[in-house]
Amino acid sequence: MPKYKPPRGLRDFPPGEMDIRKNIIYSIEKIFQDYSFLSWDGPAFETIPTLRQKAGHGVVNEIYTFSDKGGRELGLRFELTTSLARIIANNPNLKKPIKTYSIGKVWRYERPQEGRYREFLQADADIFGAESMVCESELLLLGKQVMDTLGFQDFKVRLNNRKILYAQTEQARIPSEKKEDALRALDKLNKIGYDGVSEEFERNGLSRDQFSYFMGLMAIEGDTKERLERTQSQLCHNIVGQQGVDELKQIIDLLNNTELVNKIEIDPSLVRGLDYYTGPIFEIEITSGKEVGSISGGGRYDKLVELFGRISTPAVGISFGIERIIDLIEKSSERSAKFQSSSSCVQVVYQKEYLQKALEVTQQLRSMGIKTDLDLKARSLKKQFSLANQNSVRYAIVIGEEEMASDLYTFRDMQSRNQFRQSLKEVIDKIRKENETE
Repeated sequence: MPKYKPPRGLRDFPPGEMDIRKNIIYSIEKIFQDYSFLSWDGPAFETIPTLRQKAGHGVVNEIYTFSDKGGRELGLRFELTTSLARIIANNPNLKKPIKTYSIGKVWRYERPQEGRYREFLQADADIFGAESMVCESELLLLGKQVMDTLGFQDFKVRLNNRKILYAQTEQARIPSEKKEDALRALDKLNKIGYDGVSEEFERNGLSRDQFSYFMGLMAIEGDTKERLERTQSQLCHNIVGQQGVDELKQIIDLLNNTELVNKIEIDPSLVRGLDYYTGPIFEIEITSGKEVGSISGGGRYDKLVELFGRISTPAVGISFGIERIIDLIEKSSERSAKFQSSSSCVQVVYQKEYLQKALEVTQQLRSMGIKTDLDLKARSLKKQFSLANQNSVRYAIVIGEEEMASDLYTFRDMQSRNQFRQSLKEVIDKIRKENETE
């Protein structure tokens, strides 16, 4: 065992282990950009008052806190949204609606387990300044494209609305000061079960009758349309609840002619743990293989920017758990192969006495945008070819006595084993043409 290890819940990624991670991140970022989202960045730590803005009781206890040399209370960001809301509030001249994205590290002090770490990457896409459910629809379509690009076809989208949940707490006669306690308990349903949620209600001073009535409102069956109609009927005298149902209907209608609509499931027990959500909420969950929980989630948070001293600004976002996604991809040889990079496109294989020429050719290829490498130890030609095979190099160019005596180079296709004598220009043209068609 190594004497010096990273702190518990944190990981090292030695050279060679970053290729899949970086390629997955690049693929997600490319989709964000294709949807016209603009990148942003912010500090890794914030003041404690900033981080506590509507984070939720459970998350507040997971913030890594410390004091700087001036005695100021600071904390590592536990997610990206709070920092972004602060930035939007501090820049009121930004033209809205505005679509933004960021991919960065966040930290939470929670028990490490499979798929959960204390330091992890999140990829977020957010929209500010628009109340329309087109925003939610766009984010869900973006989510589907991410899943398709990463090779996940076996997923579902769980959908609910905080307005519906708040209306249901009122229907169950749960006092307003206890509604967040009730929702936090419901949020644990998949972890602690029905009886566990009942015990949570009792610990929070809520009666069994309140619990039974509230959970009864969750017990609706049928397809998406039937569940929405039954929920609407339950909440027929609650204006906020009706608004919540109408918003979900709008999302379903907007997505009705897309493949995504068949992936959507209305889930009355979906809560999302953060208290700042105000409207539709959603999670993307893998439906096959070992249970891993959701790998993406988000929702509408129209009041968060207002908490930083600005006027109310409509907002909605989606977040992808990069670590869980990478773990799943790495467990599938078919998926991981798609994101694994070869070490080089071209290996310059040379005899030791012609190192200077080998360096010259290597630089020429690199200057043309061709990924090229050469052996730093000037080993035998046989060993260099063997290393090229081990590293899945596509082509090899030989620099030997014959090549030094003419303008032609021995060019070998390492896959087909075909070998040609060509000028360096012909070699470059061939490689670039093949790269363009891949």
